[in-house]
Amino acid sequence: MKIVTWNVRGLGSKGKRAVIRSMLMGVGADIIILQETKMPEVERSLVSSIWGARFKDWVSIPAIGTSGGVVIIWNTRCVSILESVVGVFSISIKIQGLNGNG
Repeated sequence: MKIVTWNVRGLGSKGKRAVIRSMLMGVGADIIILQETKMPEVERSLVSSIWGARFKDWVSIPAIGTSGGVVIIWNTRCVSILESVVGVFSISIKIQGLNGNG
């Protein structure tokens, strides 16, 4: 199971989302944790611009003003989320690898 975490310092730029997507394709991550998204909300279109259109799910915390924000995105073919707890400043998840993946 491959997990990538990255302080992205904002996801507002299409260019930055393209860089993240390119990196993901090269690494083949099953889970990606993006910190400091600086996004007031994370919508399907934003997640799709990073991960692609298929086999994904996510959980997020919105930014407060122009700081903070976290999103965790995972490949639903490789990972099952058994439990998630979303706090004001953190996300905790309990995961299970699928098909012998972790």
